[in-house]
Amino acid sequence: MPSQISIKSPSGYGIIVVIWLVLAFATGNRCVPQYFIESHGIATVGTVVSIEHHGIHSYSGWYVSYTITNNGVTYYGSAIANPIWAKSLGLPSQIHVRFFPYCPSWSRPDVADDTPLFLNFLGTLVFLSLAVYYSIKMAKNKL
Repeated sequence: MPSQISIKSPSGYGIIVVIWLVLAFATGNRCVPQYFIESHGIATVGTVVSIEHHGIHSYSGWYVSYTITNNGVTYYGSAIANPIWAKSLGLPSQIHVRFFPYCPSWSRPDVADDTPLFLNFLGTLVFLSLAVYYSIKMAKNKL
C-alpha cells in the first residue's frame, strides 16, 4: 500500500513550502509594476474603449479597457474598476491613467480597484516568512 503524505511528514512540509513560495511570488510579482507606477509613473489622459462585467471566475467584477498614447505609440490596458464608477460611465470617455515611462504597458487608471501597495508587500513578506519557517521545520525533521 502506498504511503500517504501528511502535513507532519517531511514531504508534507515540502508541499507547504512550495505553496507559500508560489503565493509569495504571485504577490511579489504584483508589487514590482505597482511600485514603479506609483513612484515613477507619469499621469496622462487615456480613452475608455470598453467597460464589461465578468462574473464567471474568481476575478469577477467590472473591467475597464483603455488606451493611452506615449511618443506616438498607442498602448492598451485593462483593470478591475470600481463598480459604482463603471456603471455610471458612458462611452467614449476619458480617464486619468498613470504609466511607467520605460514600460508603458505597465499602467493603471485612477479608477482601478487595486490592492494597496503596502498590503501586497506585506503579503509577500508573510508568505516568504511562512516558507522559511516550514523549510526550517522540514530540515529539523530530516535530522
